[in-house]
Amino acid sequence: MRILINHKKFKKFSISLFLVLLVCAFTAPVFAALTETQKTEIAVATATGDPAQVESAIKAVMEQAIADGQDPTEVASDAIATAYAAAVESGADTSVVVQAASSGAVSGAVTAAAAAGQDTAVAAQAASTGSSSGAVTAAVAAGQDIAVAAQAASSGSSNGAVTAAAAAGQDTAVAAQAASTGSSSGAVTAAAAAGQDIAVVAQASSTGSSSGAVTAAAAAGQDIAAVAQASSTGSSSGAVTAAVAAGKDVVAVAQASSTGSSSGAITAAVTAGKDVAAVAQASSTGSSSGAVTAAAAAGIDVAAVAQASSTGSSSGAVTAAAAAAGIDVAAVAQASSTGSSSGAVTAAIATGQDTAAVAEASSTGSTSGAVSAAEATGQDTAAIAEASEAGAEAGEALSTPVNESSSDSPSSDPDDPDEPNDPISPE
Repeated sequence: MRILINHKKFKKFSISLFLVLLVCAFTAPVFAALTETQKTEIAVATATGDPAQVESAIKAVMEQAIADGQDPTEVASDAIATAYAAAVESGADTSVVVQAASSGAVSGAVTAAAAAGQDTAVAAQAASTGSSSGAVTAAVAAGQDIAVAAQAASSGSSNGAVTAAAAAGQDTAVAAQAASTGSSSGAVTAAAAAGQDIAVVAQASSTGSSSGAVTAAAAAGQDIAAVAQASSTGSSSGAVTAAVAAGKDVVAVAQASSTGSSSGAITAAVTAGKDVAAVAQASSTGSSSGAVTAAAAAGIDVAAVAQASSTGSSSGAVTAAAAAAGIDVAAVAQASSTGSSSGAVTAAIATGQDTAAVAEASSTGSTSGAVSAAEATGQDTAAIAEASEAGAEAGEALSTPVNESSSDSPSSDPDDPDEPNDPISPE
């Protein structure tokens, strides 16, 4: 059998590969977690321009790292940074390379952890943190768009985590939340360290996380609403916690993260032909819950964070629904508000916060975000406002305990079966 070689293409590939290996050789101190052989394998895979080869090479590196007891965060960060630098030198699409590399890193970590009987969620979060951090840091160093890098890394991480968890028989929602937490935390922390706009990075990261998680869940036949909620919870929690640690504007980050989560989840649901309203509600629930819980833990103004998160969720949901054909935007707005209110109030109750203040803030944010997005996209603002307000009321009712909702009435007895004190009962 004769093998035909295109000498021009081969020469071009050889030059690109030489440059990539040269870059990797001089950046050895930076990528200390990788061996020379591993860096070469990643460089060769990247130079081919084939994302499948990039994903496969980095997955193998991560599996070996887990087996050797190495820190998956460091290995993932160095692997993604190596691939990014190689992509820049070879002229490959950095977004495609980063998404494939992040998918391989997290997939490899989860697969290896499952095989070794280790905690796959811990592995997913660690690898996702490293992937986003590595991508953002490398993008800054190369003068590239860090938001694009963050979104690609988060999308790949969530997709890889959910896909690997499904294949290994693990809980995909847990994997999605862990991956999203790591992605947002890693991206925001790296952006803050580099003096970048962390709200922009947080939104991009959350968009990628939700999109990647929902897409993978749909492809694997998983419960996409549960995965969407888990992913959004992780994104908001990770972003807010990282913003607090970096001393940045937590409210702005909470809003940006929630916007990204809703937008990414709904767009992916539309593409997969799934129930968009259900995904909108689940995503908003997760975003508000994650943001409020993280804010409470950090002693931040919980009501302000709840309002910002709800504003972002509704804005992202309405905007994404309006962009899709044949979607009932008012229904999506109502579902999103229900989720935001439910998630915020439930988290407020769990953390001992002022639930009335949180409920009001969440409702205000949801309506504000929905109406603003409706105006921007040419929708019926009156109908959207009404739907959003109704959704917020429904969400608050869903999350408020029966005895608490009736405590203002002296004649109400929660133990009396004749008392109609169920706040969501139609009777």
